[in-house]
Amino acid sequence: MLLIVVLSATVLVAQDPAEGVAPEQAPGEKSAPPAGQSQAAELPRLEAMTLPDMEALLSETRRDWVVLKDGRVLVVEPVFPRPNTLAKIQAERDAIMADSKRRFSTEGRRRLNELIRMSIFLPGEGASTEYQINLSDVSEVIHHEDLMLRRAERFIEEGETRKAFELLFVVARRDPLWPGLDDRQVRLTAADAARQLDDGSAERALALVEPLYERKPVPDVADNLLDRVAAQLIGGAIETQDYRQARFSLARIRQVDARHQAVARWTKRLVDLATSLQAEAERASAAGEHALAAVTIDRAARVWPKLDGLRPVHARLTSRHQRLQVGVSRLASTEPMAIPTEADDRVARLTDAGLFEIDGFESAPSYRSVYFERWEPTDLGRRARFELRQGLPAWVSRPPLTSSEVVAMLAKRMQPGDTAFDSRFADLVDTIRVFGPYEFEVVFHRSPLRAESVLSRTSLNGISPASAASPFSRFIEFEREATTVTYRRTKEESAGTERHLAEVVEIAYPDYEKAIQAFDRGEVRMLADVPAWDMPRLRDDKRLVTLKSAVPTTHFLQFHSQSEPLKSTELRRAIAFSANAEDVLRIIVGTGVDETGRLVTAPYPSTHLGYDPLVAPRRPDLALALALRLAAEKRFGGSLPELVFAVPAERPLRQAAEVLVESWKRIGLPVRLVTIDELGSDGKWDIAYRSISVPDPVAALAPLITMDPSVSMSSLADLPEWLRQRLIDLERAGDAATSQAVLIDLHRLLYADVRCMPLFEVDRFTVTRGAILGMPENPVAVYENAERWTLPHDYPEATP
Repeated sequence: MLLIVVLSATVLVAQDPAEGVAPEQAPGEKSAPPAGQSQAAELPRLEAMTLPDMEALLSETRRDWVVLKDGRVLVVEPVFPRPNTLAKIQAERDAIMADSKRRFSTEGRRRLNELIRMSIFLPGEGASTEYQINLSDVSEVIHHEDLMLRRAERFIEEGETRKAFELLFVVARRDPLWPGLDDRQVRLTAADAARQLDDGSAERALALVEPLYERKPVPDVADNLLDRVAAQLIGGAIETQDYRQARFSLARIRQVDARHQAVARWTKRLVDLATSLQAEAERASAAGEHALAAVTIDRAARVWPKLDGLRPVHARLTSRHQRLQVGVSRLASTEPMAIPTEADDRVARLTDAGLFEIDGFESAPSYRSVYFERWEPTDLGRRARFELRQGLPAWVSRPPLTSSEVVAMLAKRMQPGDTAFDSRFADLVDTIRVFGPYEFEVVFHRSPLRAESVLSRTSLNGISPASAASPFSRFIEFEREATTVTYRRTKEESAGTERHLAEVVEIAYPDYEKAIQAFDRGEVRMLADVPAWDMPRLRDDKRLVTLKSAVPTTHFLQFHSQSEPLKSTELRRAIAFSANAEDVLRIIVGTGVDETGRLVTAPYPSTHLGYDPLVAPRRPDLALALALRLAAEKRFGGSLPELVFAVPAERPLRQAAEVLVESWKRIGLPVRLVTIDELGSDGKWDIAYRSISVPDPVAALAPLITMDPSVSMSSLADLPEWLRQRLIDLERAGDAATSQAVLIDLHRLLYADVRCMPLFEVDRFTVTRGAILGMPENPVAVYENAERWTLPHDYPEATP
């Protein structure tokens, strides 16, 4: 059965699939419209059609628009062949017509008769009824995919790039060669890249622009986008003086299009800047401003290392004033803190000078001095005669001393009321006699264990008024910014002598990951206190030198001697039994626990002769800890006051402290965690997380427990009688055997009474890029012997 529907000049032929192909009909025939088909006059016009929304376009229902020549539109099921339906039908007709043999064949004539019409299916009628429309009445076929492209284009214009991408992705999955898809993809990429640039995300924009240059031909819009990317990436890096990043970005731009105008323009700018800085450095050197010259020439090398003639100038000026950039996790405090930090101890060894310094540790400390030619104990150790050097080596940044200067300084330590008064020193020393300008004698009330240890506690800064510019400092703080502190040698080395380290620049990073990235980029030449878990990787790098400290860092909890709650032995033991030191150790050293970290029971090195290896670490016991906490509560009316736990702010120390707090909360201990910085210089605290190195516990244990460097009677008064007496015994021990025995006894008693809570010790490591001459193989401190260090020439790498 045949059904012909005429809509004005348009003929729709409805055909039952079972009846075969319908014969060609004359354009003037009319019949009633089929079910579901509106009258021709009710067909919408193209300009009145609404573009489907995204939800409709992505639904399983797909619709094509057949646009008639009079401007009306039929909405139909997907039309085939697709895409370019009319063109493909016409191409088949032309092929048949061009082949005379096929054109006059029965099959050819039948096919030509079919190709004058296009089969369509109306929505809602299924595939049971097929309609045919004369191609001569059809203006165009807008496929469902074309509608998706038009909607995507509108999204691009409105800045909805994510929605546009989703539509284009669906079209590309169906047919990656769909007409108009490639052009929309280019427009989408360009629009997205422009949006990223407007948002300041030039890196993301470059990732979008790079694929545009892989197209052949390259779209015209790509050139302008790459120029904008270069301006943001390279120009922004130059503005922040991140020249390595600028060169890296320039290299990426060059990889995208080496002939782009931005490559030549920014290359010239970097070369010109490096040339200008080199000239500026030369002028500063000629004017005797060697520090400025070294900084400027190093900046020039970081701007453009490949500049002709720059390397030898860089070697000459940086050797004249040697600067060492050091990556750290924390800077030293500007003011005295309630709890000194590891950073304060590190910098103190760089700046403060003493008559004697610890320069080695093998079960006990060893001392050296640049000031004394010789020293000799007499009268069974009750006297010590000292002979000063009349001149110091050229690398020493301090002036030589006379006996009158030293004696005046030591006398201050014996005068009550003086700011330098030291009750320990005053109790030990009887008289000081001068025998000449460079010779004096110290008479002791009793024989000290070592005279060097007694005099090592004397800071030479006390000779002159307290100031950052004390001539007896090794290095002084020269400049401080938010994340950087510069320390300079107190006295510049004389002309014509061998040059040594003149300046240390400490740069603080928020975490170790950022510090190691800076180290890899060449921003710093040395890393202080490298975590143990990264040492296997660093040791394998032949460009690096790794140094293990002779003295490990001991992590322990310090209990404030004046804290009322912690005067309860039950509470201190509850804190100790509820904590798992092994869990904390894993946070600090990671996978290197067995190799570089060890549980300890004393706040000083486990290799010291005064450490008792028979004292075993406690095992966590929550039941016992809870019972001890309940017993402690009775002393405070059934409710414990909140304990203030002061911790360093840097990771992973704060993370370790948080683990401890969680363990205490399990037994109901009220603990408030604060950072040491929040405490300031006079803040109140009960427990402190500390990590320090104690090479000489005989001299350092009493100040450590009392938090008083001079160990005055007032600080000792807060301690129990037995502890006070044992500390006095340790102070008065006159031989190694006695001091060792007292120290071991103290170890046992401190551990049993939980006067402090040792957790573990961790090996300390320093990593440098290349060797630093004069640096000890196993330093006691990070900056040990820093005055004598010599930096080999280190030129920035040309490849960013």
